[in-house]
Amino acid sequence: MKDLVKQYLDNGISRRKLMKGLSAVGLSTVAAKTMAQALAPATARAAEAGPGAIRAVTGTGGRLFTQQLKSAGVEYLFCNPSTGDAAIYDALVDEPAIQLIKGIQEGAVVAMADGFARLSGKTGIVGIANISVLRRDMPVLGCDGGGRWATASVTAAAASRILGGIYHRG
Repeated sequence: MKDLVKQYLDNGISRRKLMKGLSAVGLSTVAAKTMAQALAPATARAAEAGPGAIRAVTGTGGRLFTQQLKSAGVEYLFCNPSTGDAAIYDALVDEPAIQLIKGIQEGAVVAMADGFARLSGKTGIVGIANISVLRRDMPVLGCDGGGRWATASVTAAAASRILGGIYHRG
C-alpha cells in the first residue's frame, strides 16, 4: 500500500487507479475514498511546489509528527501529557524549534492555545486526551492520544497546510 500511495503522490497513477489499488488490498470503498481525499491536498501542494516537495522521513511516528509540525512553521505545542503521547515527547527532545507548553488540565491547555492563536494570528496546536473541549469559535487544532484530530474554527485548508496528508476532516 505504501508503494501505491507513493505512486499516487508522485503523479505516477491516477486517483481512479489509486482507488482500485486500495480496494484490491482490502480497504472498503469508503475507506479508500477517505484516504484519497486526505491525500488530495498533498498532491495539489506537491504539484505547485514542483519536484522534491514530498520527502521521505524515517523514524518513529512521533518524529514524523514533529517534522510535519516543524515544516508547517509550528513553534508551540500546547499539551496535557498522557502516556499515549510518549513518542511525540521523545521526538520533541530532538526538535528545539518546537516549544512544549504543558498544562495540568485540558481546559487550561485549550485556553492557552486559544489565547496564543488570537494574539499571534497563528493556529494553536494542542495535544490532549479529550478533544471534545474545543469550542467552535476557537482557532485551535487539537489531537488526542489516539491520533484523532479535531478543529474548532480552523479551516480545512489551514489544517491541511499544518498536517499535510495526515489530516482528514471527519
